[in-house]
Amino acid sequence: MWKQALHGQSGKLWHEYLTQHRVVRVFAEVKNTVFDESELVLVPAAYEYSCVEWYKENEGRLPQKWRDAADIRKSERIFPLPQPARELLIDTFCAQASRELAKTDAGNNACLARIYVGKDRPKRTFSVLKNNFTLRNFPLCLDDTGKLTIQSADVPTMAKQMAVALAICHWKLRNDANDVEFVLGTSPIKVHVPTAEELDELSRSGPQDTRHIDYRRREIGLWMLDFDKVRAMSWDADGVALAINSVEKNDPYLPKPPRAGEDGLKLKQSLWNLFKDAYLDASDRLAERHDDAAEQSAITSLSRSFIEEWERNRAGSA
Repeated sequence: MWKQALHGQSGKLWHEYLTQHRVVRVFAEVKNTVFDESELVLVPAAYEYSCVEWYKENEGRLPQKWRDAADIRKSERIFPLPQPARELLIDTFCAQASRELAKTDAGNNACLARIYVGKDRPKRTFSVLKNNFTLRNFPLCLDDTGKLTIQSADVPTMAKQMAVALAICHWKLRNDANDVEFVLGTSPIKVHVPTAEELDELSRSGPQDTRHIDYRRREIGLWMLDFDKVRAMSWDADGVALAINSVEKNDPYLPKPPRAGEDGLKLKQSLWNLFKDAYLDASDRLAERHDDAAEQSAITSLSRSFIEEWERNRAGSA
């Protein structure tokens, strides 16, 4: 996936490139050492970065639409949801008269679902948007999830994965996770790489396939992306305040402390408790990996301050 800097925003693109590299590296460090793979969201790898000077030297070799000189970066592609999942979304949310048209619209093949666990769908639903229905960046809200059964996409599991991801950002990467996004997409299945001994035993009879990645088969998973607005977070009261500001201002991907009288209060309270427990557990597990007792204490104390102050802020603004 390629992303080009907007005019005058090359610094922002470079910041995202470096931050994404750090996130990928840290998630690789904690996988199977602190957390099981199933507890973690996926993060697209950051591959290449080319500056404006490279553009000026090579613009004659580029397609016309890419000839506006600007910095550009390349990262791992998040593959779309498979056809059965796309058709399930269309059958559930598109007006019946428009469903067949939506299913044959090639634009709807590029379907990633934004997971808004912290939001109910507005009363004005997609069923009335007959001519504007699209699966591009499709918003899946909390009350939508009860209507769907998508493999590897149950809400409790995703809520816990979000909690672990947030804890890693706060207490391993030392950033506020500002404006990050969580989307449901797919990735190619990574297949077994043959050992030297297994290669010696391969036979020429019959087809052999020893590719490391199988693009024909893909798994559904929750991805975290978009790190251009992430900010450094200090481990003190100011850092906690910054983190709370970030989760409140971001799109409603994360579960939030429910307010009294909200619709679906029982479900939201249950989901918040699940998220809170997973976040604090992940924070404690990260704290245990620190050799410095002061840092262990800081993570334990500040992670609880973050949760408690977020709950107080939400209750006070009800």
